[in-house]
Amino acid sequence: MIDKARLARRCAPIKGTQCRYVETSVGLCRIDWSGELLQGVHLNQSLSDESSVADSVPPFVAEAIDGIRRAVDGQPVAFDLARLDWSLVRDFSKRVLITTHAIPPGRTMTYKEVAAAVGSPGAMRAVGQALGKNPWSIIVPCHRVLGSRGLIGGFSAPDGTRVKQALLLSEARHAGLSLPLTDATSPAAAA
Repeated sequence: MIDKARLARRCAPIKGTQCRYVETSVGLCRIDWSGELLQGVHLNQSLSDESSVADSVPPFVAEAIDGIRRAVDGQPVAFDLARLDWSLVRDFSKRVLITTHAIPPGRTMTYKEVAAAVGSPGAMRAVGQALGKNPWSIIVPCHRVLGSRGLIGGFSAPDGTRVKQALLLSEARHAGLSLPLTDATSPAAAA
């Protein structure tokens, strides 16, 4: 059982930010914010002993927490991109993240399709790198981007492949869809 009082007090935010740990169906999620902007949403985190967080969260963070919990459970949520601190990412990454944000729950795109959509056909690796540095997991649903032939590919959260697959399957079930996912580590994927 997780000590909820400890969760509310302890975290390791980016310097100058506040944070809160939140329980979700895929593990702990850490939400970082500064002023009126979200600095980060990090899935499947462990508790840190480095600093404490404010006792309360502002309304926009409470709204994000509610949305994250619903989104992790596969429900469609319309997150407000204006609440994200876009100064944290470069122009190419911003285009990739905005394109990825537009992928509906239960649907996916490949790295190649995202690269084409942002006007950089052939930049699949750069898309993967931008998504790997996505500061706002779930809000910008990078788990909806797959490798070619439905390969799961990577996911930056700890135990990432399992978390990515769980998120995709939950969204597909909620949307009444079926996704042909292939685990890149399975023997079938290597064939």
